[in-house]
Amino acid sequence: MSWDASFQKPSVYLTTSNHGKISSLLKNKGEKMEYMIAVDAGGTKTESVAYSMDGQVLAEQKAAFGNILIDPELALNHICESIEQLLLQLAPDDCNMLVLGIAGSDSKKHESLIQQRLEKFKLPFLVTNDAYLAHAAYFKGESGVLTIAGTGAVSIAVNADKKAMLGGWGHLLGDEGSGYWLAISAIKLAILQFERNASSSSALTESILDFYQLKNLSEVKNIVYGGSKADVASLVPTLVSLANEGNKEVATLFEAAAQELSALTARAIEKAELMDAPIVAIKGSILTYIESIQVAFIKNVRQVYPNVQFITEDLSSTLGGFYLSQKETSTPGIDML
Repeated sequence: MSWDASFQKPSVYLTTSNHGKISSLLKNKGEKMEYMIAVDAGGTKTESVAYSMDGQVLAEQKAAFGNILIDPELALNHICESIEQLLLQLAPDDCNMLVLGIAGSDSKKHESLIQQRLEKFKLPFLVTNDAYLAHAAYFKGESGVLTIAGTGAVSIAVNADKKAMLGGWGHLLGDEGSGYWLAISAIKLAILQFERNASSSSALTESILDFYQLKNLSEVKNIVYGGSKADVASLVPTLVSLANEGNKEVATLFEAAAQELSALTARAIEKAELMDAPIVAIKGSILTYIESIQVAFIKNVRQVYPNVQFITEDLSSTLGGFYLSQKETSTPGIDML
């Protein structure tokens, strides 16, 4: 299994895919190609994709974080910059809609600011939470449960008009089973081991010191209190290596993560009243790329709901924007679903 690079330390970046080069050639030839733009604006990065009306990827742009709660103005700068780059790359007049999943947009606090910044594009737009955008990628706006475990953790359940989002409270109030939670749990365990026996270091402690390039464990406070959530969570691949080497302490942490995520999912199934025939999709590096957590998670959920079906394919959340743009019930504007 490969590891999702989103767990590496973040940087500001903006890239163009080969799809965009092909689309630019079409533009230069004068061929008209209608498209829509879907934006997945999360806590560590913003991904914007232009889709043709039959769902083909025409061009992609990536930028830094788009979570509106981190820094509203800067997040919207990243979002708008990625949209602008796509419009410049393709024919602006051929774009017919924007669909955005913005982390933190379910708070009404920044609704007017979002609307003000998007209106400059003079295009119909639909804004929802990034978690619901991801749900639409897997279920095309229909019923089902999506559990996401990356830097944070959330479970989204939709059953006709019933919609529920459990988790997603952030690292201070929740996110149990997430990458951040795993990293902090490992650091806390290393601290406990140190305080019990300061004369020797465990394999876990040595791995933490090596990864963060620390001289001693007390310096880890600079990472936790001075770094970003992504900086902390970037320890996870090191934990995976330890688990693969047979480290029982990390294996126990992984079991605990699977238990937390499966309990979250079971609550989402119950809240949306999907108990009869639940379908659960999984997304995010923790559930998608750490095999032991995925296996334990599936086993735990099946113990509660034996007839559950799972979708383990890894899809881009922006695909949800394309599906939402195709739904006749989608009304342009700020939609908190």
